[in-house]
Amino acid sequence: MKKILCFCLLIIFTPDAFSQNGVINSYYSKGKLRESISFVNNILDGTSYWFYENGNIKEEKTFSAGKLNGWVRHYYQSGLVEEEISLRDGVRDGLMRIFHDNGALKEVRTYEGGRLIKRVQLEYDSLYVASLVEYKGNRQNELRRNRDLFLCEVEICPRPAGGMQAIQDNLVYPEYARMYGLEGKVTIIADVNVRGDVTAVRVVEGLGLGCDEAAVEAVMKTKFLPGANGNVAVGSSVIFKVEFKLSDDDKSKALLPDQQMAENNVALRKYLNPGTDVPITTPDDTGDKNTEPAPERKPDVAFRTNFTCEVDVCPKPLGGLNAILENLVIPQRVKRLKITGDVTVEADVDQFGLVRDTKVISGIGYGADVAVEVAILSTMFEPGTDDGEPVRTKVTVIVPVNF
Repeated sequence: MKKILCFCLLIIFTPDAFSQNGVINSYYSKGKLRESISFVNNILDGTSYWFYENGNIKEEKTFSAGKLNGWVRHYYQSGLVEEEISLRDGVRDGLMRIFHDNGALKEVRTYEGGRLIKRVQLEYDSLYVASLVEYKGNRQNELRRNRDLFLCEVEICPRPAGGMQAIQDNLVYPEYARMYGLEGKVTIIADVNVRGDVTAVRVVEGLGLGCDEAAVEAVMKTKFLPGANGNVAVGSSVIFKVEFKLSDDDKSKALLPDQQMAENNVALRKYLNPGTDVPITTPDDTGDKNTEPAPERKPDVAFRTNFTCEVDVCPKPLGGLNAILENLVIPQRVKRLKITGDVTVEADVDQFGLVRDTKVISGIGYGADVAVEVAILSTMFEPGTDDGEPVRTKVTVIVPVNF
């Protein structure tokens, strides 16, 4: 009995004697991957996956320092999403979507701090045909996507513990790049050790205007999951891209090409032309200067008329009205009957840009009103502000439905 007890204790406690870093895999009896669990210093961190025997993803969970943060998704064996839930510090917060096995949306719920705020059920659409991109759990698509994002010389590439969003959270958009309206991607090579620390970063292809330096700094601040050969973590280098993308508001404030080198924009001109102490003249800067003012940017009429609220600056979708329209799935009946019109919805947007609740003010029926509600609930907003501070507020949104 003593020998058996000692053996059992060995089985129970031996794993704790080893530091778990990186991705720990386990397999079905036929050698197919069963689960791929992400650890940083013995704590669940990053995205972990569980798989069906056919190779497709069964479940995925994203952890941050041991707590569920972000999306938890469950999949059908086909690779289509069965349900997805947004969590913050282990508590349901934000959207929960439930799907039929053909990919059609079945139900949408919104939570705030674990409390159910709203529940919207949709009619079953038997004619719905899922697109290829909706098969998120298809393992081949996942592998292909990871190969496109990260390139390395080991079996499993190093990657940010919190996904690319972790790098974006550390990214500070340079002032002059924002002013200049510069967007694009900086290609990076990062050296990551077995503990997931970034030890060196090199720029392979840059953007300039401070973006290269900002990308390097953001990557250096980010905790990575180390690369691995099999189940063994190894130090390795990985190549990937860091994206710089302006919000619609920043785009509207960016200088037009003929304003970028205007005489009164000395600061930007000095940055673009280091070492100059005086304003740089252009070929047209003669004694007889053209004093015609630069054309003003026209306000976004669609935004002004489609979004109204009672604070200084209304909440607005990241990506404008098009962001809502991209999430809008028009019911088959609406298409078949060729019904068009505007749906007006009051949306409760919190100080983080999450839509917490919606209420249809006026609509066109036939399931279109619910579809618009779901589209707004699924859209991330830039929060409204009052006296310069982000605030929770209600905004009235008018969404045109035109198939």
